[in-house]
Amino acid sequence: LVLSDIMPEILYIICRGVGRLAFPIFAFQLVVGYFHTKDYKKYLKRLLLFGLISELPFNYMISGSWFYPFHQNVMFTFILGLLAIEQFEKIRVNPKEWKSFLKLLGIYLLAVITFVDYGGMGVLTVLGFHIFRRQKWAQFAFMLFLNQIWFKGLGIPLNLFGVEIFFKTQAFSLLALPLIWLY
Repeated sequence: LVLSDIMPEILYIICRGVGRLAFPIFAFQLVVGYFHTKDYKKYLKRLLLFGLISELPFNYMISGSWFYPFHQNVMFTFILGLLAIEQFEKIRVNPKEWKSFLKLLGIYLLAVITFVDYGGMGVLTVLGFHIFRRQKWAQFAFMLFLNQIWFKGLGIPLNLFGVEIFFKTQAFSLLALPLIWLY
């Protein structure tokens, strides 16, 4: 028994749609938290604690089993995103810091191979909000590229003015940007 089995299909689709808005908002708030925290390590530990607490119920809801190694909850994505921000800041301060660059690449790969929610794209979303935190149009361009071009996922074929495009449902996450910009 998994979440999609106990929920009517339309409600499941609505929840997935809300998730497309929620993830970028939380990713943005993680970046805000990074700049406002007094203790980076405590911030990281709190994320880890909540990630561990929520993993068992998350596994049960998506797979019907308490243990499911093929999908980790979003808190682990945010942990890796926070680690990526820290490595990026080391590179920004010292561009010759090649070890931090390798660690940043390793964080991305870890997100992919450990099956965290949103995978490496989730970590890149957090990093994008960090890098472009004061540039709204750069955020828009980055999110459009990430969610419509890079991301491989479900989509809807659309015919716009005689041109056939494949609009990916993940691109609905762009609708979160006006809400983020109100912050």
